[in-house]
Amino acid sequence: MVFFAVDGKIYAVRNLCPHQLFSGLHVGILKGHEITCPMHGWTFDVRTGRATVGDGKLRCYEMKVLGNDVWVEKPSKEPEWG
Repeated sequence: MVFFAVDGKIYAVRNLCPHQLFSGLHVGILKGHEITCPMHGWTFDVRTGRATVGDGKLRCYEMKVLGNDVWVEKPSKEPEWG
């Protein structure tokens, strides 16, 4: 899981690009609300997980910030990708 802060809001997504299951989104380039996977350049909106370049969808997690704590949902089962 990786967190991105954009415009005062924090987003949590699975650190796994659905294209070739690359687990390096945390070193990608964040521009606005879009993260670019450093492996092949696919981009995703961190608010929705939807691809803006390429295909597929990132797994997004529900979360909230309470004071200095970040609470993130624990999914009942992780999908193999996305």
